[in-house]
Amino acid sequence: MIRPPQLAANTLFAMTSNTAVVDTAGCTVEQPGPGLVVCRYKAAAHVDGRTVRETLAARMSLPGSSPHTVVTIFPADATSEMSLFDRDIYQEAPVVAMTRALAFVVQNDLMESMVNLYFAYHPTRLAKQVFQTETEALDWARRQVGLPG
Repeated sequence: MIRPPQLAANTLFAMTSNTAVVDTAGCTVEQPGPGLVVCRYKAAAHVDGRTVRETLAARMSLPGSSPHTVVTIFPADATSEMSLFDRDIYQEAPVVAMTRALAFVVQNDLMESMVNLYFAYHPTRLAKQVFQTETEALDWARRQVGLPG
């Protein structure tokens, strides 16, 4: 049986009016509306297998059972490592079931290269797009879930 990732002990979950928020050590995950999730990595985030698993667990803990269009935002000072290529996280059953489309906001050449290289190693059928700005990514993501941009 495939199980979704578990939340880390230091993870905080909160609900505000219409937004669910889960805060992990490396990322804040928000659900600002139905079908839309924003994963905002923190300043100077080091994106590795552990932080990605924590982010996925936070995302999977959000309310609702419909697939999400996910906007992942990497800060300009984010770094990453090659261990990200060890696993194709977008082929794991719980993640696939809860993912409709993926948007990535990259603010440096390294992260843009890492995102593109990841999907060259692990192709996906999910709609995906890389953006330079959060506004462009959110507009695209809203269109994916049928909301006005």
